[in-house]
Parts: sequence; C-alpha cells; structure tokens
Amino acid sequence: MPRYTLGSAQIKILVVIGICALAVAYAIFKGTKQPAPPAPLVPVASNPATAPVPGKPPKLVPLTPNKPAAGKNAVAAQGSEENAEDDAQEPSPEQKTYEKAAEVFDGESVDDEWAPQYQEEITTMFGDAEALSQVSVNSIECRTSMCRVVVFTPTLVEANQLNSVFYATIGNYKGGIFKNSNIMGLNNFANGVTALYIAKPGTELSLF
Repeated sequence: MPRYTLGSAQIKILVVIGICALAVAYAIFKGTKQPAPPAPLVPVASNPATAPVPGKPPKLVPLTPNKPAAGKNAVAAQGSEENAEDDAQEPSPEQKTYEKAAEVFDGESVDDEWAPQYQEEITTMFGDAEALSQVSVNSIECRTSMCRVVVFTPTLVEANQLNSVFYATIGNYKGGIFKNSNIMGLNNFANGVTALYIAKPGTELSLF
C-alpha cells in the first residue's frame, strides 16, 4: 500500500482546527455555568416598641402632621392682638388720676364735728337746686379736709354738662356758703362716673 505523509501546511491547518474546537467547547461550557446563589438576607434591628409580636397584630404608630410655618401675616396679626390686649389692660391717664385721688380721699379719717354738717349741706343742695335735679348721684361723703360727690356720667357729654351746672350752682347756693371751697372734678370714663371733690373752706385741696 502506498504510504501518505502530512506536509507542514496540512499540520498547520489541523492545529488551527483543534484550537477553534477548544475555543467553541470552552465558550459553550462557560455559557451554561450556574449563577452564584444570592447573598443571605441580614435581619435589620427593629424598635422593640413597634416590633411585631408573634400571634398579635403589629402596633400602628400614628403620624403627626407637620404644622405649617407661620407666615409674616400671621406673626403680624398675633403681634397686633397682643398689643391690643396690652392697650386694653393699661389704664388711661385720666383713670390713673381718678384712682390716685380716690386713694388719698379714702385714706383720710372722718372729722366728726365738721364732716356730717357739710355732708348734709351738699346733699340738700343736690335735692333743692333745679339745675342738679336730673343728676344721678351715687354717693356723697365728707372726711377731714374735703368732701366727695360721685355722680354717674356714662358719656363725655353728660360729664361736661355736670361740670357746667355744678360749678354754676355751687357758687351761688345759699349766698355762697361754698364760695371759699376749692373744687375739682375728675372723670373716670372706664366706669362711667365723675368725682367732684370739695375742700373744706380755707383748706387746700391736696389729692396728689
């Protein structure tokens, strides 16, 4: 039989074919490789107060809605309300003067020899004088150096009318028995009253 031998060119071709076959086999093997198993889950620590208890429903935590931030208008309105409250609580200068005079008068003792007689004369004047007949008197009292007549005057108009008729009447009453008395009227519009202070004749009216 004739004997065949492979040339160098044929050997090279066989080597290339073998390498290609190995490459194809490796690619097929790599493509069918199983994926790696997923990483195990790590439990996350939970709040013991809200963690579910076996056999019991989970505890629901209510959500507190966020309060909207106060705008400039809301802050300004709040400031206006606070200022209005402060103004309402702060007494007026007239009321402070009224209260100071009342404090001085109430601090005097009563002169039993002079006060009853003078108090009776003033009471009689308000009953007899026609100009004072419509005046609503709250109280009349005398102490040591002065007397005080408190009259209801709900409005400024009534307070002005009282001052006008009172000064006109007291100067001529019974020939001017009060002519030498110092007189002062103080209004308290917060309470709707006017206090008329009449000093003892020959005595200074010291209220402040």
